[in-house]
Amino acid sequence: MNHPQRELKKIKEEKEKFRRLAAYFKDLWENAPFACHTLNTEGIITSVNQTESRMLGYKKEEMVGKSIFDFILPEQRLEARKRFQQKLAGKRLSREKDRIYLKKDGSKIYVAINDRIERDKQGEAIGVHTTMIDITDYKQMEADLRASEERYKDLVEKAGIAILIDDKEGNFKYVNKRYAEIFGYTVEEMKRLSIPSVVHPDDVKRVMSYHKERLQGKKVPSRYEFKGIKKDGSTIYLEVDTAVLREGKALVGTRSYLWDITERKKTEAALRES
Repeated sequence: MNHPQRELKKIKEEKEKFRRLAAYFKDLWENAPFACHTLNTEGIITSVNQTESRMLGYKKEEMVGKSIFDFILPEQRLEARKRFQQKLAGKRLSREKDRIYLKKDGSKIYVAINDRIERDKQGEAIGVHTTMIDITDYKQMEADLRASEERYKDLVEKAGIAILIDDKEGNFKYVNKRYAEIFGYTVEEMKRLSIPSVVHPDDVKRVMSYHKERLQGKKVPSRYEFKGIKKDGSTIYLEVDTAVLREGKALVGTRSYLWDITERKKTEAALRES
């Protein structure tokens, strides 16, 4: 093989190498596990990958040349345009978490967005590279969990049973409305209190001893009676059922169900005296 032929073969091999590399990177772009598009400084889509076009239900040619804002929920377009201009101007913004795009069939899709501004040698913005991840399922799960929390919170508030959650020191972390009512406080007032605040001096040492030993893993009564002190200073009789709360293997506090047994105690005392 003479020299010109060798050079020609080398050129062909280099061309094939670059062709394979181009095909490789094109496949990475088109079939990335996240949506990608590029925009000019007017927000016009200059390219879009297959992942994004499939995600939104369009053909690529239906998206390229269109404004990206045409695909955003109408109620969010003004804010999206404002953020776009701020990013081009170099302002650092937090990542968008609740951006909603509209699919071709009209259904909504939540996406998490990451934008990278492309700049020229003078530092002027010349385009935007955007990646997006579909978080619709996560948003639905979040909404379901929030609804479930509200539903069970409502059941707890209406159950008629006083409920307390405290920490290792006995500080109140959560009380429901019934718990506050028993002691004559508001829920907000009770958030600043602790176990000794509502236990009669005669029983404070015993109740706190149970609390501390329970959180040390020792065996103490889970259900017992004690005397309490209301906000107005009057004494009430209470029955409590307590269990430890864990975070992993650590004991972090207790959950207690409380019943006001004052009337029962008065009745028992009256029967003894009769």
